[in-house]
Amino acid sequence: MRSSTPSPTVSIVGVDHAYDNEQVLHDVNLDIRSGESVALLGPSGCGKTTLLRLIAGLDFATRGEVSIGETVVSSTSIRVLPEDRRVGMVFQDWALFPHLDVRSNVAYGIARPDRKGPRVDNALELVGLAGLGDRMPNTLSGGQQQRVALARALAPEPAVLLLDEPFSNLDTSLRLEVRTEVHRLLHELGITTIFVTHDQEEAFVLGDRVAIMRDGRVVQVDTPHGVYTRPSDRQVAEFVGSGSLIAATARDGHAGSPCGRVPVSIANGQVDLLFRPEQLDVIEGDTAIVDLIEYHGHDSMVYLRCDDSSLRVRCAPQPDFQRGDRVGVRFNGTQVLAFPA
Repeated sequence: MRSSTPSPTVSIVGVDHAYDNEQVLHDVNLDIRSGESVALLGPSGCGKTTLLRLIAGLDFATRGEVSIGETVVSSTSIRVLPEDRRVGMVFQDWALFPHLDVRSNVAYGIARPDRKGPRVDNALELVGLAGLGDRMPNTLSGGQQQRVALARALAPEPAVLLLDEPFSNLDTSLRLEVRTEVHRLLHELGITTIFVTHDQEEAFVLGDRVAIMRDGRVVQVDTPHGVYTRPSDRQVAEFVGSGSLIAATARDGHAGSPCGRVPVSIANGQVDLLFRPEQLDVIEGDTAIVDLIEYHGHDSMVYLRCDDSSLRVRCAPQPDFQRGDRVGVRFNGTQVLAFPA
């Protein structure tokens, strides 16, 4: 149920952080809007979880400011404790107490006078666990345990919700099911949410915007579509989604490629062209050889060899060619993204 009070913004300005003199975050700047869901996406060790812990108050920045709404909660002179920040957090391992039943786990973060009220039952109903309050965590499925952790984070009615790799301990099919349920719930609640993931699909599905992190820095913040179609640099382009990089020479905004001459985003010079699989079509011809076909149910990924380069093409589930066939390839977009070679 959506709160009548708008969820606060979160602002991170010039934040540095180090562990034992090892710099982990470098001048991080990020603004999260009220009611927005933002994914912190990046490889392991890039600083995602550290940034989440700074927002939660589990660690404190060595430089810079963290604000929740109009309140500065962390700076060189201010250190607001986690329990005073109105932040709920779901940990990667869910951190349930094995000796407490579901109701007691959910009630743990609520002030004692409120534990006998409706908050616990409301939180359990919210995540689809009504009637399971007397169960012990080890009698629940992985998906149910994840929902208990979410209910515990929501029961104190936090202003901001933080999730650290919340679905990583679930198997593939359950992960998709629970992810969809959480996505729907976050929209209904309208709560400002920040979550950490190294899974691009997860970030794109759950995030209104995605903050790409690398080596302790935020290198791009954009919508999922913006990150995918307008990556800030070559590393982001290769990290987000699949694609094929082809060396070429740009002249007057065009470059030669296995698809013929194509319009490119850099006018002149030596470039690497990025072709996304859905920007290409396999056609009749003899410029490429089908090297491999991977069937994914809803579509197929076709790998083509073109002289000294290779291309990935997204095709229909049952393409009318097979491995070893000679084919042509066509660019179906308006412009190929290019990076300086």
